[in-house]
Amino acid sequence: MLVDRPRLAGVAVPRPNQRNHAGNEEEDVKRKIERGLQPRRFGDRSRSERAAHFDFSNGRVTFSANTPAAPIEPGAQDRLSVFLQLASLLAAAPERYPTGTQIAMTTVSARAADVWTFTVEGEQTLDLPVGTMRTMQLQRLPRRDYDQKAQVWLAPELGYLPARISREVL
Repeated sequence: MLVDRPRLAGVAVPRPNQRNHAGNEEEDVKRKIERGLQPRRFGDRSRSERAAHFDFSNGRVTFSANTPAAPIEPGAQDRLSVFLQLASLLAAAPERYPTGTQIAMTTVSARAADVWTFTVEGEQTLDLPVGTMRTMQLQRLPRRDYDQKAQVWLAPELGYLPARISREVL
């Protein structure tokens, strides 16, 4: 749950389209519940749109790309909302996440659900267009060929919102 933010339980929160590393457009629609964000739909557009549809009441996610449904549990995120959920966790209790801590979270793409494990790498100072900012870096390393490496730098001065996000396929 985000700290010092109004409750949005049951309200759909559309996210503007965002281009990923390959130039594809991604979007997600989610709602905030008491225990954090709860995605409802995740879409990925390259030549055609593929999407994942979250069904938390039945504990599964279905895919438009003829991929078999996958089981999910409360707390599962999509590839965009995972960064905001990590921010929420650190904002709520930063003392629980010292350097070296690993945070595992089911993360859903438009084709599959997988467990992403982020490691808290520690503090890092970034030089950004708005100035120098102290951040906490978290990193997810790929587990197989063509898997994503993901990094997020969370800014304590901004309530642990992401100051930078990086994703790349290795």
